[in-house]
Amino acid sequence: METTVIRGLYRSLHWVSLIVIHLCFSYYLFDGWWYSAIGTLLMVLVGWLLWRDRAWETLGLKLSPRSLAISIALAVLLIPLELAFMDAIAQAQGIVIHLAPVGHYVHDIFYCLNEEILLGAVLLNSLRKALKWHSLWISCQVALAFSLLHFAFYQWIFAAKGTLIFATLASLLFVGIVRNNTILSTGHIGFAWALHFSWMAVMFGNYHWYGNTGNFVSEVERFNLYLGAPVIVGLSAVLAGLSAVPLIKHVPFGGKGHNHSI
Repeated sequence: METTVIRGLYRSLHWVSLIVIHLCFSYYLFDGWWYSAIGTLLMVLVGWLLWRDRAWETLGLKLSPRSLAISIALAVLLIPLELAFMDAIAQAQGIVIHLAPVGHYVHDIFYCLNEEILLGAVLLNSLRKALKWHSLWISCQVALAFSLLHFAFYQWIFAAKGTLIFATLASLLFVGIVRNNTILSTGHIGFAWALHFSWMAVMFGNYHWYGNTGNFVSEVERFNLYLGAPVIVGLSAVLAGLSAVPLIKHVPFGGKGHNHSI
């Protein structure tokens, strides 16, 4: 009994450590673009201490060389495509998009990686093991929470407060479903990271300001402007439907089953 309690406390400490690391190092709590990379190293270390031989799989980092190459190529290919979408939307509103220092993009690489590890692979696989629900139902529930939490945090918690419109919340829901479905189908975060990083590198890595005034476009304004655009809502809805097919058929991308246990 005592051993079980100690083991439970030990695991709880590691879970708390992962969350604290993510909150402290994934965002700009410390003023340095390299802190998100430090966060990644710390999360991997804690994950190894917690799960040992299953750490890479549990953290969503068990990628084949082929999957890793596809993930990187996908991110590279998506960045100009998403920039074209956002630039067209921005120009219609008199907004100018400019490149930022390289450090901004390096930060986004690891910040997105940290989110996909903790709020992606670890969360989704843990819920699937604990609840025994169908993977698609878990995906939708987590995506809904993802969308609503964005609303709550920007409405009441973040310093950059504002109201996310319904269209933005719908896009966040659909994008969340795409991301969750991809992780649950592949057993890794590679493709989900590519989608997340490529979008964030353009929307938050770059500078956005109103060309006629020189004022920066706020975070909430960027969410509503880009994710709230009808074309993005429609496209994300289509992608959400397509990404659900492998889960409905119970056939992971790649054709072979994966052991997702934690």
